[in-house]
Amino acid sequence: MTYCLGWKTKDSVFIAADSAVTIPSALEPSTSLSSFGEISYRDNINHVYEGLLKICIVDRAIVAFSGCVQTAITVIKTFQEIVKVDPNILEGFKRAVLSSGPYKENNDIALILGYYGKDGPILISYNHDGKRTFNDHDQCVQIGSVGSIYRVSSEIVIKTFLQGNLGDEHMLAAVTAVLQSYGMFDQMMKMNVGGVFFGASSDSNGVSWQRDTSYFLYPPNLSISHFISVYSIDNALGIASSFVSPKVLMNTINTGDVKEWQGRWMPELKEKLNSGKSIFYTFLSMKNRLITVIKKTDNSTDRFFKIQAELSDGKEKYTFSFSSELVELLNYAKPNGDEFRFNWRND
Repeated sequence: MTYCLGWKTKDSVFIAADSAVTIPSALEPSTSLSSFGEISYRDNINHVYEGLLKICIVDRAIVAFSGCVQTAITVIKTFQEIVKVDPNILEGFKRAVLSSGPYKENNDIALILGYYGKDGPILISYNHDGKRTFNDHDQCVQIGSVGSIYRVSSEIVIKTFLQGNLGDEHMLAAVTAVLQSYGMFDQMMKMNVGGVFFGASSDSNGVSWQRDTSYFLYPPNLSISHFISVYSIDNALGIASSFVSPKVLMNTINTGDVKEWQGRWMPELKEKLNSGKSIFYTFLSMKNRLITVIKKTDNSTDRFFKIQAELSDGKEKYTFSFSSELVELLNYAKPNGDEFRFNWRND
């Protein structure tokens, strides 16, 4: 399965998803850890690990899927072919889903569709509640195998952000920060959920991937235990992590020829991964549910922290220095350890 979340504002629609893959236990994945240090899960039937980009871009639309990967890819490829000759995105989506059935337990899927229509952002789901129907959503929708406690938490987070002053350009970084934090306090892989969470959005200007985002995982003494950077480049995700070797996550909808992609984009991706530079820097406390996001721009004054990358023994080493203001934010002690606290700052 997986975990995907869609939501919208008056001007934009957003979809975020994890990257967990479930395969038969007889097959061995390339690594036992995710980019965030989650241990892959194995039982007598399945093995769950980080390995697939669950969001696809089709024309002016975003599609995320859970369930049987092969069936979902077939549906999305059919949708892709339909919209080449028929610009009606919603009708094309429905035709693709209905023509690819029937769906049973061994090939069942759920889908989220997001796009900007003539009347504004549109958020549609198929089978989000197991009833194999299409639904239009005013605020948010979730699909996948995540537990009910996280579904409730995510819905509260979305409502909080929608009611606050968080701009659309910050939504994906904020929501994926919360989703990413779930795996720090629970074994999400046992729910067939985990790995890197990433997203895309659609508005009147078109479809965009989430901006470059880096994560700091820190213990109470504020030493940086782990540093992870996630970059979108030509419909694929490049990930640098202190837990595992650099990796690239793709899907077959947007990346048909992997070797061609590697030849064209790997030099630029390596440069990005080695720089440690991002637009958004997310600090996740390893002690409690404290999340702090710092947005940097070309005009940033390094008010909160500085990052320097140096080459040592053939590997990039990063040095960080924090301001007293950031230290105070990261040290905040919440009265209830089960509650989230979210800090946003522009540097």
